[in-house]
Amino acid sequence: MRHSIALSLFTVVLLFTGASLAYGPKFMVELKTDRQGGDYKQFATSGLERCISACGIQATCKAFTYVRRNGQPPNYNNPKPICWLKNSVPGKRSDNCCTTGVKR
Repeated sequence: MRHSIALSLFTVVLLFTGASLAYGPKFMVELKTDRQGGDYKQFATSGLERCISACGIQATCKAFTYVRRNGQPPNYNNPKPICWLKNSVPGKRSDNCCTTGVKR
């Protein structure tokens, strides 16, 4: 129980600080970060884990951007978060809308 509470608090701290963290051996995940460009596929998803998994199994995928529902552009009609798979690693910029991952 104490371990799960500590892990939850650690996750909250990471979300609010915009930190980067390693996600397994394949990805460096960057919270509160967007990488625009290089998109070759997009899909609605139920969560970040599915976006990471989709990029991880495709050789073409070099990076991804996961856009939460609340961070969508004003004219975006899809109610679910969107995963954008990228065939390059575009420059990054700070943005609360997104979480980005880059393959190592």
